[in-house]
Amino acid sequence: MKSMLIKTALVLAGVLVLSSCEKWPFNGPKQEYLEWKFINTTDRNLYFNFDPADERKIMSAGKLNPLMVYNIKKGNDPDFYILYKMLVDKPFYVYLDETSDPVRVWKRSEKEEPGKQFFNESSWILRKDQREIADYLWIFEIAPEDLE
Repeated sequence: MKSMLIKTALVLAGVLVLSSCEKWPFNGPKQEYLEWKFINTTDRNLYFNFDPADERKIMSAGKLNPLMVYNIKKGNDPDFYILYKMLVDKPFYVYLDETSDPVRVWKRSEKEEPGKQFFNESSWILRKDQREIADYLWIFEIAPEDLE
């Protein structure tokens, strides 16, 4: 538990430091920075992972929570589906706490099903070059109705 708190604190410290920068400091003129984040709009912290055997990571209530970052060569099309390539065919599990069964599971095979789908780009919000850290930032909202 202590090591998870330390890891979480380090990640949050990194996000805070980087969010104070106008642009990702390591982006050269030949790179663009892609980022995927969650926003948890419920009134409680949630937990997630991509394999039930893995440690659950916290998704803080009311905050943007980092998922993945990736650099591409400038001029290449920013591809949302890089996320797929990195996750292979792993489902996205959401939990109410550190010991409960999943309250929601999104599977790549269900990406074309009606409703919000984690693996469907149309369920994400895209922000492009709005003087944030990333040149392309995709945000997936997890709302109370997603947990029913």
